[in-house]
Amino acid sequence: MTVTDDAGNEPATSLVEVLEQALEGGLLRLVAGKPAQQAIGRLLHGAVDVPVAYLEGWAQRKRSDIRAEKQITAAVAVNAETVAAADQNLMQHGLDRWTRKFKARQESVEEVAVRTIGILSMEDLPPDAAAPAEDFMRMFEDIAERATTESIADLLARVLAGEIRKPLSVSRRTLQVVGVMDQEMVQAVEYLRPRLFEPNWTYYPENDGEFARHAELVESVSIARSTDLVPLQADAVGDIKLKIGGKFLIAVSVPNNSFFVQTLSLTPIGREMCDLFPPCTQERFLEIALSLKLLKQIARVDLCEYEFNEGRFYDLNRRVLVP
Repeated sequence: MTVTDDAGNEPATSLVEVLEQALEGGLLRLVAGKPAQQAIGRLLHGAVDVPVAYLEGWAQRKRSDIRAEKQITAAVAVNAETVAAADQNLMQHGLDRWTRKFKARQESVEEVAVRTIGILSMEDLPPDAAAPAEDFMRMFEDIAERATTESIADLLARVLAGEIRKPLSVSRRTLQVVGVMDQEMVQAVEYLRPRLFEPNWTYYPENDGEFARHAELVESVSIARSTDLVPLQADAVGDIKLKIGGKFLIAVSVPNNSFFVQTLSLTPIGREMCDLFPPCTQERFLEIALSLKLLKQIARVDLCEYEFNEGRFYDLNRRVLVP
């Protein structure tokens, strides 16, 4: 994860470097904004504001060995005072183990903070932005400490940034789902997004093992659900228009034909989650068209841009995608 400031400084790769750039002015407008300041500060150390935490040295990646040992020694002494006192090897083992856990948790939280700052810096905060509620942050902190992969850290950063930008946009149900997701599930969401038609559904192709595998993953955590057969209806000239990414995929059938297909639809949790990501720039037009063409009711699949005027869509630059 890297964050580059407006002045064109070298990309920052750690929390300390991000905050250094912020304090130099590159991202100061972001960090100085109370919603981001309070949320990131809370994530790192209770309700302490980020600049204060940084200036006091709390946000340094390397923690004092002496301070860590004091904390861990106290914890070990409370739970196993007699055994630890009698066995120095056990004491050292406990110190090593808890130091590693403390370091891993802190690195996970800092990685999420870095990515959140990077996402928020892409545009100014809206006027109604606000620090997340206490119950949200309490749940979020526990999840952030367990972020062990880049994809999970990135998803968590988008969740926090989304909640700052638009308060109450991420439900507690969605946050609970995020808390049980692993890297494979995040990849399944990323696989699904560029295949979604409006409003939030996609064709479930038969005999496509890769699609089925990703569909099972998102269904297992209530992000999407497969539906019973639903009708596709051709218009008077045989066009079935499917809106995706600012364009139409047009499955050409016979005029007024109607037939049934299986679909995969996002749940409310899935819609909240997908809204956190930026718009897709490379929808899988050809891949989807090839799967639609396998349907016996479809003669060919076209692609076009469109304009909306006086309550109607008009095709622009229509061309054959799969003959």
